[in-house]
Amino acid sequence: MKKSQKIKIHLAFSNPAFELWFLLHFEEMKKDAPIKSPKSKYQDSQELKCRLKKHIPDYNESLNLYPQIKDSTKSAISRAKRLFEEYEEPNIYRLVKTENNPLTGVYKLVEEIIDY
Repeated sequence: MKKSQKIKIHLAFSNPAFELWFLLHFEEMKKDAPIKSPKSKYQDSQELKCRLKKHIPDYNESLNLYPQIKDSTKSAISRAKRLFEEYEEPNIYRLVKTENNPLTGVYKLVEEIIDY
């Protein structure tokens, strides 16, 4: 991670999984409501996918979601920013701590693409 900062590569972490970014197109998320499986004390990406399927019943990892989420991208960015600000660590370190769940920095990448 430090090497990526030195050579100006920006990383887009998402905890517990990338699907959190998709879910933020439909739901507000809070720091005090981690994504955890009822069967496990650990963060669970399967639980996240189950929640996403409530909004996109045919969701799978190869599905092109863009048509279904494009109109709510600004809302997802706003939700991700609010969630990001709930954590106290300096910017980049918020994203790599496994206990920071849910949390995503994907919105920063999306903002860069939109501004480009």
